[in-house]
Amino acid sequence: DLDIVQMDPSTIVAAFASKQVDAAGIWYPFVGIIQKSVPDLVELAKNDDFYPQTTFPSVFIARNDLVEGNPDLVRNVVRAIKDAQDFRAANQDKAIEITSKLLGIPADQLKTEAGYGRFMTSAELIKLTKDGTVNGWFSTMNDLFKTFGKLETSLDPKDYYLGDQYISA
Repeated sequence: DLDIVQMDPSTIVAAFASKQVDAAGIWYPFVGIIQKSVPDLVELAKNDDFYPQTTFPSVFIARNDLVEGNPDLVRNVVRAIKDAQDFRAANQDKAIEITSKLLGIPADQLKTEAGYGRFMTSAELIKLTKDGTVNGWFSTMNDLFKTFGKLETSLDPKDYYLGDQYISA
């Protein structure tokens, strides 16, 4: 039997570390924080176990009126994002160093967190956009949010993911 209790991330970290709960569903970097207190922690599942069928992608967002009213700006921003993705994929240590200085946090902390991520190049993301994989990821997330009661209906990713603009930028 399970007793499911919803908690915010910091409460989950404290509850798991103090053995008040036996299991938890949580994401990185919080898993790494728990591992510091519970070094023999067993991960039952992680994002990579489900890749490429599903993943939880990071996204950049913009207002519809900006996308429609200033396409040159949007294209330039998307180009910069693609350049940054490619740099990060090819130069992870340098990207960590730059981000550490920007955020004022230790590089070691970011390096640990980066170890849990999947950093695709723009070419990889273009391929996955073209073959429908990215829309599948968003559909899976929509269905998950619907199951959790956060969405009334699943949304079609074609209505909000600007894949064509990403490909052409």
